[in-house]
Amino acid sequence: MKKAFSILTFLFCSMQLTAQTKTVTTYPVAISFASIGTGVPSEKPLAKFINDYKKECRVKKLSAVEIGPFGREGEYKIAFPLTGLSTEQRTCFIDKLTEVAASMRDRGMATVERDFTISDDTMPPRATIKPKTF
Repeated sequence: MKKAFSILTFLFCSMQLTAQTKTVTTYPVAISFASIGTGVPSEKPLAKFINDYKKECRVKKLSAVEIGPFGREGEYKIAFPLTGLSTEQRTCFIDKLTEVAASMRDRGMATVERDFTISDDTMPPRATIKPKTF
């Protein structure tokens, strides 16, 4: 009887610890697409910048994750892990991304966040994380 009680107590405690484990991911940079009442800006300037960057720096592919929606008007973020890039390439990418984001004002606005961290606590209930390749 004591063994059974001990095993049940151990299993219960293990499940509680597992349930409290949070997933936290940090990305070097993310671009946030926000709405100002009319929807989010187009992704076309971002896609053009990334294609030009890949040609210029001889990068075959650039991976990212799309996280969202964050609001009612389609707000979302694209986070870049920037794996496979050198420190110089990362710095160049982030600097140019900041310039491109500042020009994206057609419907909403885009802003760049450095060292973007997402965790289970900060994810909206209906948001998803989808891989994206440029």
